[in-house]
Order: sequence, then structure tokens, then C-alpha cells
Amino acid sequence: MSIHQPINDPDRALIDAYLEKHPVTVCPSQFRQPARKGRRRAAAVEPQPEATTDAPRIRTTDRSDQAGPRVMSIQQALEWAFLTEKAQIDFDQYGAHEFDRVGVDPLWRGMQMAILGTAVDGGGTSDPAADAQIIASYVEALPESCGGRRMATQVAELARLRSVPDWGQGERLAIVPCGWEPCGWDPEKRAAIFTATTENTGSIWEWRDKYRKRRVKAGEVCPVSYTGTARMIRAKRENYLQWWGALLHLAASLRGCLHGIELTDVMPVMTPWRAEE
Repeated sequence: MSIHQPINDPDRALIDAYLEKHPVTVCPSQFRQPARKGRRRAAAVEPQPEATTDAPRIRTTDRSDQAGPRVMSIQQALEWAFLTEKAQIDFDQYGAHEFDRVGVDPLWRGMQMAILGTAVDGGGTSDPAADAQIIASYVEALPESCGGRRMATQVAELARLRSVPDWGQGERLAIVPCGWEPCGWDPEKRAAIFTATTENTGSIWEWRDKYRKRRVKAGEVCPVSYTGTARMIRAKRENYLQWWGALLHLAASLRGCLHGIELTDVMPVMTPWRAEE
């Protein structure tokens, strides 16, 4: 039985009388629900011809094949942690600044947002990767036998520069004045001309002039310094070897402690000065 029944004349009269006392606002057509469309028959899909063997095939990259730990040397891992991930070392041994946070009054922030009229999207920094933080923590804990905090700071700075310590390459024995002072300008080279600084700290000279008057004057000397000495080169090479030992200690300590990095046995050159000899 259908629920849609035709309206008789007596019922129509009652409906008209009710509408006269209680008028009804008819909504515009754009707010009405659209009429349901009849179901369309699914069009028959024609079978596509199979690709011939001569046609070129495009192979998409499957990321599942690339999954797995990244293989790095200890030097590459340090450069990734401190340069790429911006990891920091903090020698807060007793945890005095563990919960320190830079705070901003929310009232002041609300006032600034009211002045702008909108909320600013952006700002802030994200934490480094978990492996980078682990590497930084092991660098912080370098023992005194490997240089301690001094070597930890040097390891982090050299990793950010992608460099190695200066082991005295290019050092030659030379005598260099300790100071320079400008004495003119070279118009052709468009550069200032400097001369070595002199000081009146030499031996005391005494003589008599032609009038037999006694004269005293301190001799003018040029303070110099020696560079490229054996002691300087030895100190630089000892520092390089200590840095190399610190990397060896970190490689042994971090192996098996990282989540997405697999450390190899590749190490920097232990004695690069022997290659020049």
C-alpha cells in the first residue's frame, strides 16, 4: 500500500484554513535538496589490450627496498648529528638547568596577537633526531683519557665544519715580526704598506758627540717570533692523534646503540703527515 494518498476536498479546505492563520515561508530553490537521480547503468568497460614486450616499462621506486639502517662512518655520523641535525652538547653534569625553559607571559602574547589581528603561524625549532641526541650524549661523556670536555667541544666544532684538526700541514720554520704598523699607501697596488714594529728595548748605548757631550740611548729592536718549530708541529700532531683516538672511542661505544644508523670500521687517516714524507 502506498503512503502517498490523494487529498480529499474536505481535507484541502482544512489545510487552507490552517495556512491562512499560520502562514508558512517556502525556502528558496537553492536550499532545497536536489532530486535523486536514477541509477545509471554501469557502462561496460572494454578490456584494455595487453602491453607488448616491445613497449617501454616504467618502474616506480619501491621505498620498501630502501628501508633499513643507513651505513655511515663515525666521522660522517658526527657531521650528520652536529651539522645536519643541529645537535648540541651541554655539560650540565648535575642537572641544574635540566628544566629551564624560556617563558613568555601569555597575557603579553595575547596583546601582541590582538595588535596583529591574527595568530602568526610558524616559528620555533624542532628537536634533533633521536640518533643525533644519542651521539651528542656520547660526545659529552668523553673520558679524560680521550681529552674530556676540551676534546668533546673540538669534536663537535670540527664536525660542524666538516674538517679535521690542523696537524701542521704547510708549516715551515720562519721568523715573523710580532707587530706591524702602516707607513704609507701604494697607489699602484691600492694597498697599505706596513713595516715591522720596533721598540726601544735594546741594549743601552753610550757615546760622546763631537762636543764631548755624553749621550745615552736604548737600541731599537724588532720583536720577532719563530713559527713552524718542531715543538709547535709536535703539539699539533699530538692533538690530531688525540682527536683520532676520541673518534675511535666513540665508534666503539656507539656501535649497536643507534636505531637507524649502522657504523662502519672506516676511520680518518691516522698519520696524514707520513703521506707527505
